[in-house]
Amino acid sequence: HLQHEASIQGLGSLYLLGGLLGTIAFVAIFGIAVIGMTGSSEVAPMGVPELVAGGVLAALCAFQLWLGTGLRKLKPAVRVPAIILSALGLLGFPLGTIISAYFLYLVAGQKGKMVLSARYNEIVRATPHIQYRTPMWLWVLLGLIVGLLVVAVVFGVMSADS
Repeated sequence: HLQHEASIQGLGSLYLLGGLLGTIAFVAIFGIAVIGMTGSSEVAPMGVPELVAGGVLAALCAFQLWLGTGLRKLKPAVRVPAIILSALGLLGFPLGTIISAYFLYLVAGQKGKMVLSARYNEIVRATPHIQYRTPMWLWVLLGLIVGLLVVAVVFGVMSADS
């Protein structure tokens, strides 16, 4: 189950990233609201709907951060919330549906049930020397993707200057 464990922890990292980016967005929304309320800028003050949306965003970010941390630590308590959030993600057709279906497979399947169980946590504690090792080809692929992104950004900046 080591590969499945690593995949679930990777899913947790994605939820942590989403929570972090959402928190940054919340801080930006809150900052705009404060500026608008003080009248110290030309920004129109935010109304109740915008503030409620900001509150919902803050709650969702906190939930994602909690869920991501729990998945990274393989906590059994996050299995059902992860299933619910992944099921909601199925509505994001087409890409969200594909990604959320994979997430559902990870946490709702038989291996996911085992990896996110108290019994599996006991096994991990009893065998800390057994670790999943990422295959070399995956590191090479990651390096290529990062390299292509850097090249695309550089060419994008160069073409914007022209």
